[in-house]
Order: sequence, then C-alpha cells, then structure tokens
Amino acid sequence: MPLIHLPPGTIPPPMAAMPHTAVVAAGVAVDPGWRAAVAAWLVDGGCRWMLAWGTDASAWDDAVDWVVLERCGFADIPEDRMVMTTWHDDEPLDEVLDFAHAVGDGERPVVLVDIHPDPRPWIAAAITARDQA
Repeated sequence: MPLIHLPPGTIPPPMAAMPHTAVVAAGVAVDPGWRAAVAAWLVDGGCRWMLAWGTDASAWDDAVDWVVLERCGFADIPEDRMVMTTWHDDEPLDEVLDFAHAVGDGERPVVLVDIHPDPRPWIAAAITARDQA
C-alpha cells in the first residue's frame, strides 16, 4: 500500500488519475481551504472510496462530498463519478485499513495519505503489518 506523507499546507504530489481507495490519516487539524484542496486532489485523482481517520475525520468526509457535488454541478452524480466516503474517529487504524482493502475488493489500489507535519513511523509500520497479514 503506498504511503503519501502530506504535511499541512503543502501542495500534494502529482497523482495519475486512476480509480483508487484512499485512507486519509489526519493527525492534526488543518485549514479548511487546504483540506478542500486535498479533497479535490483525491477526487480528481480518481478516488472512488475515501476513508477518513483521525483528527476532524467527519470534516474530511464532508470535504470530499462537497468536491464531488461541485464537480457534478450540484446535480445527480453519475455512478462513474461517485465517491463513497466514511469517517472513523473511534476505530483503530488497522481496522480502517482492513475495511479499505475490503471495499476495494482487489480491484483498485489503496493509498494512505498521512496528514501530519512530520512522518509518523508507526503509520508505515501499520501498513507493513497489514500488507504482511
């Protein structure tokens, strides 16, 4: 599972537009405008499921929902543009990662986006443990 460390306020790296599942592991509160920009990056990059975990998880969920609505002109959302969103503020990260893989059903990759000023080695360890299970 790829890990993208994204410190708050930075510009997300280029992402090839392809269907994927994203787990946003938010370790700190962020500026709402930056959160909206990251949500747009995820949606425009082909995200089909976004699971928000950690700080302000429901705000991340809402941000992605708003981008999808904006991209579809606040009209009906075609199935191929739909992004399912969930937020998880009480579950352990390993359970969220398991859920991400389950909803991806092996059809699309899972990407973990770590939102924190510093890399968090335990996040990488959680990915490694999940990938080796």
